[in-house]
Amino acid sequence: MKDRCMPNADRDDKALGVSLEQQQPSIQECKHAQSSSELAPDHSISQKSAISDGNQAAESVSARQAKKQAKKEQLEAAWAAKKVARKAAQKQAKAEARAAKQAEWDALSPEEQEIRKQEAAEMRAKREEERKATAAAAAAAPSMPTCAIDLSFEQLMADAEITSLAQQLMYSYGANRRARLPLQLAFCSLGGKTEQQLTKINGFGNWKVARHSESYLHAFDRSRLVYLSSESDEALHSLDPDAVYVIGGLVDHNKHKGLTHARAVAEGLRTVRLPIDEHMQMSQRRVLAVNHVFEIMLHFANSGDWKAAFLQALPQRRGAQARSARDEDRGVSAS
Repeated sequence: MKDRCMPNADRDDKALGVSLEQQQPSIQECKHAQSSSELAPDHSISQKSAISDGNQAAESVSARQAKKQAKKEQLEAAWAAKKVARKAAQKQAKAEARAAKQAEWDALSPEEQEIRKQEAAEMRAKREEERKATAAAAAAAPSMPTCAIDLSFEQLMADAEITSLAQQLMYSYGANRRARLPLQLAFCSLGGKTEQQLTKINGFGNWKVARHSESYLHAFDRSRLVYLSSESDEALHSLDPDAVYVIGGLVDHNKHKGLTHARAVAEGLRTVRLPIDEHMQMSQRRVLAVNHVFEIMLHFANSGDWKAAFLQALPQRRGAQARSARDEDRGVSAS
């Protein structure tokens, strides 16, 4: 009733006051907002701190790199100085040796000097004769056949077997290098893991071996190819200097028995076997390693004696014994 009796102006002022009170926040609300703003993290400060830490880390890395580079340059400078000093010392030593030799020569009488000259001339003549004799022997040496290792079986071997094959190739090359009359050695289908293993062998790049990435069918004339296979019916009795004897580079421990023979027959190639049964008694019938086959061929090419070649190349653990003349006459076969 009082509001109704209140003048219009007073009612309007009161309503306006209520509206303003509703719009203005309370003191507690203002304090709460201020407290919240104080507790909230300042992201700009955090970002600045992260940037500062990043700059410090970058400066630390840069400092380490600079220190490392300075140390490297210091070592290189020291090495260069040692090299210069070593060359200077060698030069000085040579000069002193020449001076001492000249002083010794000057101290000789004319007769003694003449004797020294004659001895030097005789030594030069002897070396020249030896050089000519070596060249003549090489020219007169019989033409040796080629032995090609077929390395196309890599996909059939485990990594350990490929490593073993690389070792066998190394043994073959070593035996050939030491031989009085070496065979002409070739690696065919060379590549992949086999070549990778060979490159790990010190000095492989300097081996005197014909290297062919392609098959022996493309590396040599087909008419010259003769594949060595223990399954062949034909025994090898003599070597043809123009022939290329192919050895299968397969380390399989009898897992792929007959594979090389089947391939050679399919390619229309002549196959032969080593005459083991005709000349040897074997207590173990096991597949020969690549280097054993190669060394048998190598020793026979140098001696012309199959028995001697087998005994020299085959490991003693295989129980290899030469057949007696009586056994050969009776045609006794290997057990």
